[in-house]
Amino acid sequence: MPWRHDLGELLELVRPFAPELVPFEDRIISMAPFAVEIRYDEEFEPSIDEASEAFRTALEVYELINVIVERGEAAEGR
Repeated sequence: MPWRHDLGELLELVRPFAPELVPFEDRIISMAPFAVEIRYDEEFEPSIDEASEAFRTALEVYELINVIVERGEAAEGR
């Protein structure tokens, strides 16, 4: 599978396996500039508040994904 930076596209791919992410979709999609633009767009300069909110969202989603993965591994007997 090729690398993907489009967070909306990634959400579409995982939605059937992780419906718990649906409530986070708007917040995740709003992080798209942090996924790509911050590395390539010299004009993208988020404020401290924007960066802090993105970081909080990333942590919440990361923790939720870990729970989802652990649940899947437990179901598979790993």
